Amino acid sequence: STGAAIYISDKYNDVTLTVIDSTFDANLVADCGAVAIYGNNSKGVKYEISGSEFTDNVAYNMDPEACCAGAAVYTEGVNATGTISNSKFIGNIVDSTVFPNGGAVKIQFGGDATIEGCTFENNSAALTGGAIDVQSMDGVDTFVTIDDCTFVNNTAGSAGGAIAVLQGSGNSYVSVLNSRFIENEAANVGGAIYAAVANGASEVYVEGSNFTSNNAPEGGAIYALDDLDVKTSLFEANNASTGAAIYISDKYNDVTLT
Repeated sequence: STGAAIYISDKYNDVTLTVIDSTFDANLVADCGAVAIYGNNSKGVKYEISGSEFTDNVAYNMDPEACCAGAAVYTEGVNATGTISNSKFIGNIVDSTVFPNGGAVKIQFGGDATIEGCTFENNSAALTGGAIDVQSMDGVDTFVTIDDCTFVNNTAGSAGGAIAVLQGSGNSYVSVLNSRFIENEAANVGGAIYAAVANGASEVYVEGSNFTSNNAPEGGAIYALDDLDVKTSLFEANNASTGAAIYISDKYNDVTLT
């Protein structure tokens, strides 16, 4: 039900996963990931995914007790750390009746991930994070850096057409650097980025990025609940009924725009 192509866990030993110049196409999984990585135990998983292509993978489950996430890559746990670089994610889909998020990549419940030099195109999630979904939980922190990535025409059924950052009982720290967001769309909020961090300890930081022609009813490019820091970024021709570029939901937010 998880890891249609690769399943890896640190249940018994420290584990290293290296995936280079590989193709994952049209894998179907009931729960999470063509590649599923679990670092929930006392050991650890270190992973490197480079130069690979993930196309038309699907996570699909209509079981009301199950959830689906990360049709291409799913990582979970504080001891899962790694890098995804110079890879393409095209046409991956997550659909479920319960929390379908992270159309291509889901990083949750802790861990430290760097995603760099990647292209995300035509990915979709029925709820949040059309391309990437990040979530903290169980009192552990999640750290993600997204650098020099391109997001084109990704869609979410509710929030975060390209990226959604969700905060549970832990903190989420996400940096988006030198990236491009083009024609991404969410049905409700955050055409490109949805930042649902509502605690001062969590943060979404955006620098040197371009947002062009993204769409949502609220927050055409970015919708934030709290703690959003944006520097030296360009917003052009984004569309929304309220907040075509950025929509801030709470009057008490700490926000920096440079």
